Amino acid sequence: MDKKKISSDSLFVDDIFDTGDTFNEVIPKVDDPSKLVFATLFARRGKKYPKQIVYAKKTNNNAYVIFPWDKLEFHRIQK
Repeated sequence: MDKKKISSDSLFVDDIFDTGDTFNEVIPKVDDPSKLVFATLFARRGKKYPKQIVYAKKTNNNAYVIFPWDKLEFHRIQK
């Protein structure tokens, strides 16, 4: 088994689908990309979504979404 490959029966979860960079980084590593499920809390309105994506909600506008963990990370980096 190739440890650099991701099984197509995997569930990949991300906090937001925005630029598509994370999805584009993961999808080439999947053995059968058509079967992967890519779940996200938010999908940026106005973007073209891949068919593998499942999201909870589209954003209302282009405002940046700040998650509680982002705020904590920002403060950690500042120290």
